[in-house]
Amino acid sequence: MYSAYEIIDSKCNNYRCIVIPIAINNPLAKVEDLQSELKRKKIKSGSIVFDFIFSAGNGEERYATVKYDGSFVNNTFKYIALGKRDPIRIASSDFLKDHLGTNLSCMLNKSQVLLLQKGVTL
Repeated sequence: MYSAYEIIDSKCNNYRCIVIPIAINNPLAKVEDLQSELKRKKIKSGSIVFDFIFSAGNGEERYATVKYDGSFVNNTFKYIALGKRDPIRIASSDFLKDHLGTNLSCMLNKSQVLLLQKGVTL
């Protein structure tokens, strides 16, 4: 099964995991598939963080959170601001850095790639 996102297991800042889209498609377009993948990964509940760096860049709508209890809880989706040293931002940057040289790095601009190569958190 093709996946349009990567799920990083994380308990940073009380968030259960980070969902990073790895394709141009929005991972929320197929919510049922994403929820199935969370269940396969044995994620039963908690707050989920989304990193929309590929579609929103490094702006105010880069990170969002939603509550999850076997399915996404209605009316809990909201954008959040994370500081440069936030563990979620560091985990996302580490994931991106580990995937430089793959198709993912094509979705980043040259400045972002250079920063990641130098170990800078995006």
